Amino acid sequence: MAGAFLSTLAALLVCLLAWRLSDRVVAPSLSRKVIYFGPACGHVAYTLGFVSTLLDDEAIVSAVRSERAVFGGTSSGAFVAAYASASLRGVRDMRWWYTHGMRRGYEAVEHGSTLAMEGALLNLSRAFHRDAHRLTDGAPWMLPIGATDLLLRPRFLLLSAPDDVTLPRGLESLPVLTPSDAAAELFSQAITASSYVPGLMGLSPWRRVRPHHARQTNLVQPAPPRRYCVAPHCFAPAIS
Repeated sequence: MAGAFLSTLAALLVCLLAWRLSDRVVAPSLSRKVIYFGPACGHVAYTLGFVSTLLDDEAIVSAVRSERAVFGGTSSGAFVAAYASASLRGVRDMRWWYTHGMRRGYEAVEHGSTLAMEGALLNLSRAFHRDAHRLTDGAPWMLPIGATDLLLRPRFLLLSAPDDVTLPRGLESLPVLTPSDAAAELFSQAITASSYVPGLMGLSPWRRVRPHHARQTNLVQPAPPRRYCVAPHCFAPAIS
């Protein structure tokens, strides 16, 4: 018990120090508009409801599609972005994703401790991936997410990208939409890395995205990137 408390306290102190010393992250240019959701913590249900209302508006949906805008996010915002991408393409809707997805994560913590969150995040992302192959129907799908490496440097991961997108140097598109166990594991590790806080959400010291990639963890959330519109505060300019 004492060890878990000390590790949690150490992780929180590292987060606070890095937050005080860091500036905004300059996000990579993806040649299209990105509607980016930041960390929401316990308020993620509000964010999901906000996005659900937006996607019920035909004018907004039409603008998003015509601009070929994509959703992205950090931490719980990465889950919101994934759910929004699915809902935009008619793969269930935001209410379903909350009830059968995100809500299950809350329930895991309610019946245990915050250390249960690591397993809950992996299970949520694997469950989402079971519908991922349907996301390729219609508009091309792309999901940029943010994480932090072991040296507290911000990293961006691009989960899938259409062929017509020219990626900036150093940014690789991770193939996550194929219906395979390897793709499901890659997707779940990447999404979990965006949220994971060692010692608070689980006992693992980091989350590895894949063996030959840099170890991705989330000791501190990256600040909202400069080049992206951070929803909900500037959603309208992102599609105007």
